[in-house]
Amino acid sequence: MLKLQFQGDQESLWEACGGSMSTLIQTDTGIKQAASDVITKELLDQYRPDNDHWLQHVVALGDYETWGENRNADAYDKVANSTCHPNFVKFGHFFREHRHKDPSLKIGDIKYSAYNPQMKRVELLVWGNKKLAAAEYADALEGKTRTYSMACKIAFDVCNICGHKAKSPAVWCDHMKLARGQYMPEHKKYAFVFNPNPKFFDISDVGYPADRTAYGLRQILGEEGAIKAASAGTAPVISGAEWAELEGVTVPAALSDTTLGPKQAAMAVRLCELKNPISLHLQEIVKAAGCGSMRGGGLPEESMKAMRAVSPGCMFRHMAKRKALLPLQEFAAMLTGAPVKEMETDKTVGDAIEELKGGTIIKTMGTGGVSEDLTKLFSMGGHNASHMGSSYNDAFDKAVDDAEELFNIDTAPERCATIIIKTSMALPITLVERNIVGMTSTKLAQVYGQYVLQALVDMEELHHTLDDNSIAMVAGSIF
Repeated sequence: MLKLQFQGDQESLWEACGGSMSTLIQTDTGIKQAASDVITKELLDQYRPDNDHWLQHVVALGDYETWGENRNADAYDKVANSTCHPNFVKFGHFFREHRHKDPSLKIGDIKYSAYNPQMKRVELLVWGNKKLAAAEYADALEGKTRTYSMACKIAFDVCNICGHKAKSPAVWCDHMKLARGQYMPEHKKYAFVFNPNPKFFDISDVGYPADRTAYGLRQILGEEGAIKAASAGTAPVISGAEWAELEGVTVPAALSDTTLGPKQAAMAVRLCELKNPISLHLQEIVKAAGCGSMRGGGLPEESMKAMRAVSPGCMFRHMAKRKALLPLQEFAAMLTGAPVKEMETDKTVGDAIEELKGGTIIKTMGTGGVSEDLTKLFSMGGHNASHMGSSYNDAFDKAVDDAEELFNIDTAPERCATIIIKTSMALPITLVERNIVGMTSTKLAQVYGQYVLQALVDMEELHHTLDDNSIAMVAGSIF
């Protein structure tokens, strides 16, 4: 499970720090004093930055026993903080707005961490790059307060009321589902969860509207729902896990519990290797053909219906046999049952396409590390099973004929670019098999990326080979 901890959410610690938990350390004129009991002058001198960086002392978070739980109904106790703070340095970097999908997006590094036994808190020394973190540096020089948040991964959280351990919000107990952050008279305490053994991997500069809670509620409940909840006094506490989902926090490959299979990982590496040589060529093709803003080419709804009627294994096998690859909008429509046209203006899918085009999704998969291996959901079925059942009929044959005509990856480059690069849509997808509800664009991009890998692996298995030109076209068009 992924969680976010915002500095200001531990209100008693924030107030004790005077409303600012980060301090610029001026090193140009000599270090005159320690930053705290554990960040001594000697340490500051040891981690003095080079000319391209600036140094800041950051109070990350405090012990529950002294400073209490945060307003997201999360708590990090003394054991967690005192033993796990080295993870900041081991796995973490300094980012902006949790854009940590690729370490190359960092704006600095976490150089040192310490647990302060006197103040019962975790403290960090962070380098910021003067060019990449120019806005943050300018504010620090002027003494302006900037707010940071930390991302971490935990195996499970523990309800402080009943002791229930949950690996995800979907399996929270009723105390957390229905009453998190609320005082429970029968138990004489507030409902929240402890987060044991956190693996912190990100500290980010964040800039949100003044009322961050209202902002979050609008994202979860919608504008009208947030207004009603606020006026009725029934607004839910936004948990650290929900904040992580809202901000698109993902698991770095170094912390991934699961890896892709060898065939899928090899295909991801192949896509990465073939991406750069073809991408500029494809851009010229799309520009010359005038199809960069084209929305057409979608499967007819009757074809979509016929493909949904057969088993997924049957559908994926016949698609692989035809070397046909669903674009993201058809893929999303296939999973949800929504008409393709409704997806063509949806924001989530559009954002997911942009994330795929950024290249970080395929780079992460190329390392073999994923937060969850979903490729088996998109595997083709066996030969015999793919020709059984009443749903395998003329309508289905026509549907895959349509898909081959539109989405075959061996067609001319102009056509492939036209049908895969679409100004698309976005939608919160539900995968019934995995109980994935309300996907962010990042999650959708990751799931689609795994579908693409599995589809290419299946095509290669059925056809015994897959031409580099076809792989390069997919790489340049999608990633």
